[in-house]
Amino acid sequence: MLMISTLLRNFLKRPATRKYPFTRRDPFPLYRGRLINSVETCIFCRACSNKCPAQCISTDPKEAFWGYDPFSCVYCGICVDSCPTHSLFMLSSHRMPVPTKFVVYHKGVARVERTRNKAMPSAPHRSETPSAVPAVNAQPAEEPARPVSAATPDLREAEKRTRKKTK
Repeated sequence: MLMISTLLRNFLKRPATRKYPFTRRDPFPLYRGRLINSVETCIFCRACSNKCPAQCISTDPKEAFWGYDPFSCVYCGICVDSCPTHSLFMLSSHRMPVPTKFVVYHKGVARVERTRNKAMPSAPHRSETPSAVPAVNAQPAEEPARPVSAATPDLREAEKRTRKKTK
């Protein structure tokens, strides 16, 4: 008797499931859906790929390459939180079902490597002969200040003579 009342109640109600691709519902607030990268602002720092627990993001700063495998992503949002330029964000919609797997690739502009001292030319390779390097600054470089000690009067006299010769 108990079973018949449950069957009649379920038979007269609407189905509890939806036919997903055809019938969709609105996402919940703060839903984490598709991961999007704005490559124009991305600096390819590898913070997102280092923090990703599923290791679904791969970056290469030299090639300005950013790759993402949505099928291994767990949609945790840690990569979005760790991005220093806020170029990663998640949409509140889920991706459409697809028959085959794919990987999202983005190609950006590579960062220029910064040298520590721009006035210093790069060292030539050992197999190459050094070529003439044009002067970067027209003014000569200043000599570093040296501590003066009373114990070495001969060195001070030698320094004075060399300074007079260069002037």
